[in-house]
Amino acid sequence: MTMRKEVCLAMHFLGSLESQDTIALSWGLRQSTQVSAIVNRFVDAVCSLDKHFIYFPEGEEMRAAADGFYEKGGLPRCVGAMDGTHVEIPKPPRHSGDFLYYKGKYTRILHAMVDSKGLFLSVNCGIPGSLGDNVALVESEIPTLLFEHAYPNGCYAIGDNIYPLRPLLLKSYDFTTADERQQAFNRCLDRARAPVENAFSRLKGRFRRLKYLRVAHGRQRRFMVACCVLHNVIERNEGPGEYKDDDPAFTRADGQDLIEPDITEDMPRADAAEREAKGMSERVAKHHRGVGKVSPRGKEILDGEYAPWRDLQGGEALRELVADIVYPEESERVARAVTAGLAYAEWYEREHGRP
Repeated sequence: MTMRKEVCLAMHFLGSLESQDTIALSWGLRQSTQVSAIVNRFVDAVCSLDKHFIYFPEGEEMRAAADGFYEKGGLPRCVGAMDGTHVEIPKPPRHSGDFLYYKGKYTRILHAMVDSKGLFLSVNCGIPGSLGDNVALVESEIPTLLFEHAYPNGCYAIGDNIYPLRPLLLKSYDFTTADERQQAFNRCLDRARAPVENAFSRLKGRFRRLKYLRVAHGRQRRFMVACCVLHNVIERNEGPGEYKDDDPAFTRADGQDLIEPDITEDMPRADAAEREAKGMSERVAKHHRGVGKVSPRGKEILDGEYAPWRDLQGGEALRELVADIVYPEESERVARAVTAGLAYAEWYEREHGRP
């Protein structure tokens, strides 16, 4: 088989939920183990290029990222948005409780930071699903990247409320107590966070294998990294696209789906007794390798004692400053929207009567 065909076969595997036997039959191979060997070689080759395609922006690229977030959400000098998504996996052979998500599924967390276009700037793959995004953050390289590259340029990243508030990482105000100015900041932040949500959606739309990653437990991380690398390659060359379950590209002429039905519904779920046995406090304390606790550096960051961040007081002060900057523009935007809505209502009433 030529290299071109091997690449196509590997992309077929990553882009579908078909079994190796089905793919082997489609490509004229006698054994499913041949599919496994080809896909593993391809994944290893792609993973070796991760630093070339997943990297934190500098110089002009950082300014372009900041401009993009300002256009989307109105936040000045924001260079990244972070979040996590769960990738369902079969029950692990060891330490299965560490991977037990509260919805009763076994998962790994894919935690990432993206730019305004949805390109991955940093990924941390494989954290057990029982741990939260905040633990995935502190066990990643993102704190170091932000301190070394973003902070000297007066930039920062954004995330949802599960993350700690730091001078390099802003999150929204408490919605129950936020005043008008703080609510304006929250709306801007929510719009600016859209690229990371959309990036995960496109990632799983292109690489449907991530809907249920049935591969060897020790290789799951590499498959997740490979999909993120390929996502950046595609986005840089072709731009974002829409991927839906009813996409004609995945449908045969007779209307039947080329992709096998989602097999996750047929997978056995952990029983209630096992879920209850794993309390939240115990799950958060577990180290992502299945033994011990959160690494010392991770504990320092969660406690606010991480050396680069310990000396940076003013996460709340920075958020207040940004809120002051965005409030006038956001208030004006809301006023225009309200005016346009009232004008439309008056026109509709004139043309069609009161609804």
